[in-house]
Amino acid sequence: FILNSLKNNTTLLNHPLSTHKPQTSKMSTVANEWRDKLANDLEVKKLGTTENFYDAWSKDYDECLDKWGYKAPGFTAQLLNKYMTNPTDPSGKFKILDVGAGTGLVGQEIVKYDRFKGSVIYGNDLSGELLNIANKKSVYSSLQQLDSMNVVPYPYPDNTFDAITCIGTLTYCKNFPKLFNEWIRISKPGAVIIATHRSDMMVKDKTFFNGLVATLKWKKLAHIAGEPYLPNNTNYANKVVVEYYVARNTK
Repeated sequence: FILNSLKNNTTLLNHPLSTHKPQTSKMSTVANEWRDKLANDLEVKKLGTTENFYDAWSKDYDECLDKWGYKAPGFTAQLLNKYMTNPTDPSGKFKILDVGAGTGLVGQEIVKYDRFKGSVIYGNDLSGELLNIANKKSVYSSLQQLDSMNVVPYPYPDNTFDAITCIGTLTYCKNFPKLFNEWIRISKPGAVIIATHRSDMMVKDKTFFNGLVATLKWKKLAHIAGEPYLPNNTNYANKVVVEYYVARNTK
């Protein structure tokens, strides 16, 4: 998401009800360096593939996002806590899949809630180096390296998960119906699915979200627009905003 965002900045207004306010803070040297690299096509091309880019960024990734005011993981966990029902597994534990898990920031926020402590959390990502960092946080039960936006089926059985999160990753998806139907396959009836997408891209892509409502595969629970993504990064600020889409599997 971050790599793609700077290729097509469209100025959008923040949602009036947003609780995520841009804050001024002293940027670290590392954060400033990566801010400039992300905005420089030549620097991006030097590293070749998206996987190589995130591998190279991995050791500085968490520091950069913290300095840039990245609040999406915490807001995602808040939404999950609001819309999740009781676990259906006999163990009493939730099974959650974090698609595009990166360094595990979403998983870290989820387990801060008492009801999610002890949950069995799976994660996947294109970058092996990001996953190595996630693994050290001891939040995930299983981590797998794969192109989760464009390669299906996933290596999970039908009806496995009580929830799926996909934060900051959908800009890499080339076939939304195929991806969304895979999420339906691997999640249980009643499972909660939370995804973010850039507001300027949602204009054309919302038809794919609505398509699953029309075919009775999921029910929309919430659609929150105009949320800042990296408010303290001057290349983003209010120029790149995102939308949170929350659905319940109704297959």
